[in-house]
Amino acid sequence: MAVGNRFLDFLNGDRFRLFFSGDVAKSVLKRLESNPRDEETLAHKSFLDHLHSNIQFGLPLNSTHYFWDALITDFRAPFIKRDLILKNPQGIAYAWRWPELIARQCDYDIALIRRHLQAG
Repeated sequence: MAVGNRFLDFLNGDRFRLFFSGDVAKSVLKRLESNPRDEETLAHKSFLDHLHSNIQFGLPLNSTHYFWDALITDFRAPFIKRDLILKNPQGIAYAWRWPELIARQCDYDIALIRRHLQAG
């Protein structure tokens, strides 16, 4: 199936509607509650503090950056932003772990993503 078709299927699907109904945030909070002391949870708490600060001051948020991992793991969205991987402009915790996360969640060839990133 072509990437364009997969994207359209995602946009028209339940996962997309769930994402915009606030369930991504609930999913992140659920993870925090399940492991309150591990290193990853502490990074997520720092991330949520940063997120809260941005919201409080009315700064724009790119939800595909801030919730990239929940979109892939919890909502099976087959996409990740190039800018997040290459630049990570918001300093999202653990964004560098994208290959590991994608490999765990699907059978997509990570080498294809890396080649695409190198091609510019």
